[in-house]
Amino acid sequence: MATVVALAREPVLASNSCGYALALGDGSLLTSKTCGGLQDVRTLVASNAAFAALTGDGGVQSWGDSTADCEGLQAQLTNVRELHATWLAFAALREDGRVLAWGSQHFGGDASAVQAQLTGVRQICASSRAFGAIREDGSAFAWGDAFYGGDSRDVREQLSDVRQLVATDSAFAALRGDGTVVTWGNVACGGNSSA
Repeated sequence: MATVVALAREPVLASNSCGYALALGDGSLLTSKTCGGLQDVRTLVASNAAFAALTGDGGVQSWGDSTADCEGLQAQLTNVRELHATWLAFAALREDGRVLAWGSQHFGGDASAVQAQLTGVRQICASSRAFGAIREDGSAFAWGDAFYGGDSRDVREQLSDVRQLVATDSAFAALRGDGTVVTWGNVACGGNSSA
């Protein structure tokens, strides 16, 4: 018996007790490499137009909209422990604390601006068009569309001793060890907690 775990506009993703994931529907958003199903799937995440699956061996497969293609990163997508999605991008957190992102550059799929910070990461979260991360040293940062929280430079000095990071549609909030909260992103969606 299959259980539906994610639903997009056209395809449906389902898994059963054996750990399989099958893409069903008219096939218009599926790539041929996944049409036969996946095995040993541990976690599924969905963007607005694609899916990504984390398998038991720590590997990742993604399919759907062409921006979801992780083929160029496949050799690096090993020992992955978490997957996260914005509307059109994915981010993977590896066991060694390294982060890999792919998908639309306007939705967080291009992390080159924060490349030096993508190691030693302990948590990732996503708004609709940006990713945020906490590093092992307690610092936090973001990348993606600035209007959706993808630019944390204005609050960089305050992003220390961060314990938790959460997001709305277009803003981030970081909880610090002293109980204070630092926010950034779209003010209308919570990006300014002092207002």
